[in-house]
Amino acid sequence: MLETRIFSDRRCLEHRVPAGFPEVPARLSGVLASVEELGLEELTADDGPPAGLDEAVAGVHGRAYPERLRRAVERGDGLIDSADNPLSPATWTAARAAAGAAVAAAAWAAAGAGRLGFAAVRL
Repeated sequence: MLETRIFSDRRCLEHRVPAGFPEVPARLSGVLASVEELGLEELTADDGPPAGLDEAVAGVHGRAYPERLRRAVERGDGLIDSADNPLSPATWTAARAAAGAAVAAAAWAAAGAGRLGFAAVRL
């Protein structure tokens, strides 16, 4: 039997999108409410980003994209790359939190046989 752990970070809820955009904080809130109702353990990244986060993100996106995203958020840009990628003042923090939860879930799952890590995030 698999041991399952849910990894999340509530800072993902701080990312805001324009009215009518389908990816909203309520989607993650609903997942986390279900996790609580089922009595599953939700682990968070309150202690800061996991070791290797920047390397893992660079492995997926390269080194330039995360920096470009950070600068776009700091400038107050409303979008990055397309209308499907809205930005808000909390987008950088939420993106780092989401990536951190995903890396933590993967690291936990890889650390032992029979483990399943699920990252409940948004962005």
